[in-house]
Amino acid sequence: MFATPSYSRILASRVLVPRVVGLRMFSGVNCEPAERFRTALMSYRDANYSREIPSRFKKEVLRPYVGENGALQIEDINAMLKNIGHEEDCLSEKEQTEFLAAAGSTNRSIEASKMMELME
Repeated sequence: MFATPSYSRILASRVLVPRVVGLRMFSGVNCEPAERFRTALMSYRDANYSREIPSRFKKEVLRPYVGENGALQIEDINAMLKNIGHEEDCLSEKEQTEFLAAAGSTNRSIEASKMMELME
């Protein structure tokens, strides 16, 4: 069976769409707390890491909070915000729950790789 161009497009759209939608949701389009966190980090980066490449900034900021399992606890997000001088952006319990749901977390932790995606 040969794949026609239109068949390939339909197949690709069915396979790729769910992944893109999930990524967009966590990137802040549908999650205000995630967007507020991202904005606070970008503000901190502009002020303190402007000469560093983005990947180094991400690693430097996340390193102290990543556990042995390669994930951050949701409580560490508020600690991070306090440490960088953005206490006003700390998340309430309700916002933490929304953040975790947008990240697709089933426990109170978020994989470091997902946090790095958010910081892009």
